[in-house]
Amino acid sequence: MARQAEPLWRLSAHSLLPRSRWEAIRRTVLEELGLRCSSCGTAIERGATCHEQWAYEEKSGVARLHGLTIICRPCNGVHHAGRASFAGRRGAVLAQLAEVNSVEPAKAHAVLRTAMNEWRRRSSRSWTIVVAPELLARFPDLLVLDGLSGTPGDGRQRLRESGRPGKRQLNG
Repeated sequence: MARQAEPLWRLSAHSLLPRSRWEAIRRTVLEELGLRCSSCGTAIERGATCHEQWAYEEKSGVARLHGLTIICRPCNGVHHAGRASFAGRRGAVLAQLAEVNSVEPAKAHAVLRTAMNEWRRRSSRSWTIVVAPELLARFPDLLVLDGLSGTPGDGRQRLRESGRPGKRQLNG
């Protein structure tokens, strides 16, 4: 089986910042937004995820980090459907997607298939990360991402070779 291109895989504040710095950002976002999932609206008792919000500018090849929000574990699975499916949670992802969007399972499956096709298309090209200025003003630690380039290939190896200070140790 051919390996999929992964140009931005693991290039996130969560992966690059030391745990203490990411947790400080996460706590701030939790305090501001509370323990309610921004995707489905349910109250979150445990396992709230601080989710990075990205926009992709196709013509310029810019992946823009423009926000941070809070989501529950089931919605996090939907946002990371490929990883969740690989871990055997595809059924749970489809169920959550269908429930949150009030659609039949067949429609949820079609939406997921479209999203995965878009991911594959985007993963076949290079991207440069830009962090929105207002986000950098609030969270200067996010500068670790600004200007990074992701090219098709294995993200873990690229991070090992980059020697970026402050990044978490990634296991191969």
